[in-house]
Amino acid sequence: MHSIIWSKARWSRGVRCVACDHGKCWPIESTNKTGGPRRLFQCAACKLQFSVTAGTLFHDSHLPLTKWFAAITLMSDAKKGISASQLGRHIGMTYKTA
Repeated sequence: MHSIIWSKARWSRGVRCVACDHGKCWPIESTNKTGGPRRLFQCAACKLQFSVTAGTLFHDSHLPLTKWFAAITLMSDAKKGISASQLGRHIGMTYKTA
């Protein structure tokens, strides 16, 4: 469901292939490295499988977009900045990830 919501935000007039710009793409689901669901789109023309984050700075991130946006909000709202350990505590991630 999240990929459908994010796809409407990225492609307001329908999903388009990131490689060939073809307009006919369908949602597919596979498994990620940990066995969880991985939501992708597949192009009808070139058969490329891509995610909503393809071609963005979030592309190779394993963090959910909700955690990214929460971190961005916390960092921009903090007048004097926020430490990585404090950010990790607020969002529920390790210091290294934060």
